[in-house]
Amino acid sequence: MPVALIALAVRRMDRDIRRHAVAGADRLGEVARHLGVLAPLRHLRRVPKRGAVLRPLSSRTHHAPHPDCIAPAQRDTWNAGNSASDLSALTDSGRAALWVHGHVHHSLDLPRPGGTRLLCNPAGAGFANLAFDENRVIALP
Repeated sequence: MPVALIALAVRRMDRDIRRHAVAGADRLGEVARHLGVLAPLRHLRRVPKRGAVLRPLSSRTHHAPHPDCIAPAQRDTWNAGNSASDLSALTDSGRAALWVHGHVHHSLDLPRPGGTRLLCNPAGAGFANLAFDENRVIALP
């Protein structure tokens, strides 16, 4: 993983932890866990070799990869830091065609500037999400 990306992730994680700090939280442990989760996603930042044919990639994570995935009423709350990370460097790189995530309790279909489509379609506890679509299918080219 490029050092600049790690530094960016640490800065963002540090900011989120300070904003949503819980008394006694192990900040370094949280950063280490976060970086551990980011490691398998590093392929989204690789620059392809010249002339290489790129296949569309997809990614799936439990937590939302971008703060815009949080419902507006939940932004800037302690819950936002528990539900999403700011992985703009990955979501906006254009390498992934689709990023499916969970953890938030509402449906969303959000295109990012690089072309990555962020998608979440949770049923919710007791099928509480009325926007849940059991027939939703994503076709990648």
